[in-house]
Amino acid sequence: MMTMRGLGGDLWAVAFEEATGVPLREQASVTGSTARHPARDSEALTGNIRGAAEVKLATFGLDTHLRLNDGAYGEDGEERSELLLAVLARADVPAADAVFLGHTPADVTGGRDAGVRVVAVATGKTTRAALQEAGAEAVLDELADTGRVLDAIGA
Repeated sequence: MMTMRGLGGDLWAVAFEEATGVPLREQASVTGSTARHPARDSEALTGNIRGAAEVKLATFGLDTHLRLNDGAYGEDGEERSELLLAVLARADVPAADAVFLGHTPADVTGGRDAGVRVVAVATGKTTRAALQEAGAEAVLDELADTGRVLDAIGA
């Protein structure tokens, strides 16, 4: 199978934004910036099974920025908190040292249940108010300002 980095890149970027509510260039900028930060590692956390997640991440060029072996996938649990606990165990990171970047109230609740700091992004599919009400420590309106995102997550 070939990755789609070069083939129809604009179409894949549109598909990514439609699926997540976040422009691909913003996600790639943040993911790449945290990957380069010496004090922060970035792991994948998704409800997709690992094989599907790897294909999606490679398609959007995000796979090289994440530690996929330490990630958590659909086969690791059903709830966000279960997935977060799996990531923490694999990465050998205490919950108090972790930050979860999510975009739904379920992400916020799962992060809080797992004992990690939660920074949420109001992508347009979920309002800022709903994310604040769910208990996010910080809520961003977008990922375009990489510096602001890195400040919010403490990188």
